[in-house]
Amino acid sequence: MSFNASLLVMMAIFWVTYLILRVFFFKPMMDLLEERDSTITGAQSIYDEALSDANQKIEAERTRLSEARSEAMVSRERERRTAHDRRQEQLNAVKAQAQETLATAAKELEARVDQERASLTEQARKLADGMVERLLGRPA
Repeated sequence: MSFNASLLVMMAIFWVTYLILRVFFFKPMMDLLEERDSTITGAQSIYDEALSDANQKIEAERTRLSEARSEAMVSRERERRTAHDRRQEQLNAVKAQAQETLATAAKELEARVDQERASLTEQARKLADGMVERLLGRPA
């Protein structure tokens, strides 16, 4: 049985190729992949922080908007009540003025009715006296 040295040469070539590939290909490739992974991880953490900050700001704005809506509703209700009270006061003033005008008109009408009654009564007497004078031929 003879010893074949080609096996040793093939093993030596394999290990030399492995070392060369490891130093010039695998090691830089692994460094590049690790750098890329750390960049991705850093970017992800920055994104997560920015997203959290944005969510906090959005929530703060929602709270502020809700408070502003509440204040606006309170203010609108207060203004509505004020306008209602002012309208009620104006209505009461107009009603009082209308009542006063109506009372004055009723007094004037009553006075005119009394005056017309007196005038009609006087005219009726004159007509009756005239009729008596014509019928009887002498003054009544």
